[in-house]
Amino acid sequence: MKLSIVIVNYNSGKVLTTCLSSIFRETQECVFEVTLVDNASTDGSVEDVERNFPRVRIIRNNDNRGFAAANNCAIRDAAGEYVLLLNPDTEILDGALQKTVAFMEGKPEASIAGCRLLYGDGTQQPSVRGFPSMLSAFLDATFLYLLLPGNYMMRGKGVAVFDPTRAQEVDWVIGAFFMIRKSLIDRIGLLDEQFWIYGEEVDFCHRAKKAGFQTWYFPDAAVTHFWAGMTEYNLRVIVWLHFGVKLYVDKHYSGLRKFVIIYLRYLGAALRVVVYPLAGCVTLKPRLFVKAYYYGVALFKLLTQHWRYRVNDAGIVTPWTEYL
Repeated sequence: MKLSIVIVNYNSGKVLTTCLSSIFRETQECVFEVTLVDNASTDGSVEDVERNFPRVRIIRNNDNRGFAAANNCAIRDAAGEYVLLLNPDTEILDGALQKTVAFMEGKPEASIAGCRLLYGDGTQQPSVRGFPSMLSAFLDATFLYLLLPGNYMMRGKGVAVFDPTRAQEVDWVIGAFFMIRKSLIDRIGLLDEQFWIYGEEVDFCHRAKKAGFQTWYFPDAAVTHFWAGMTEYNLRVIVWLHFGVKLYVDKHYSGLRKFVIIYLRYLGAALRVVVYPLAGCVTLKPRLFVKAYYYGVALFKLLTQHWRYRVNDAGIVTPWTEYL
């Protein structure tokens, strides 16, 4: 078995059918298995998979266990030399899976790989990030990244120079398409289940780099990712992203760097509570007022939920379960 594909489903609807159809259509030169881990969906999507994709193995969880824990359910039994964590809201293009496997076969130093992600309209989606730093946190919090339009990926994400057409080593790639050598998992362990969603991939890449392994971006493979992200003004996304960063920084950083990055997150949320309503008045976009409210909720949660990374994962209570 060359490749084990893991998809976590929570009420993904018809996009899940699009994703699975593209896997079987575009992956003809690689022996693979597909495992769907369902986090207690109620929209009938799992039943659709049972009827239409008999080759897919299904693991049913009794409740929503989050992204990291659900992936781990399948990773533990994965038979492939490579494990691909794939979002259900994706569509594989032009043999992307087998291309990425071939790339990693020819580059043994690449232990994790991400591909070129595209929005639904075909434009490129930023999929590469730098590890959080004081500089990137400051640029993001204060909107100063807007003064750097010439830098493709800067935008407060910690990457000053990035060529999206060239394969290259990077700090981390987002988890929508996240291919891992199974041997790396055997060395550094599974995803950290203290991350409910968002942050688990940067944590995994950080652990890999610390252990001497590399993460690579591979642009010759392309996948459509239908995620609208922050443009959807989703309360859960905004809260989860803030807590994911807080947990990562709390786990890996210490001293002044830890203090500065966390409090810059607070500053960034506070500024958005003020700036977005002003921008809404100027642009006549009422949804900016809604987004300001969501950042206000995130700031309130950050200041009132005293949740810290725990070395012992027994008895963990996540502060965002009310948003599931």
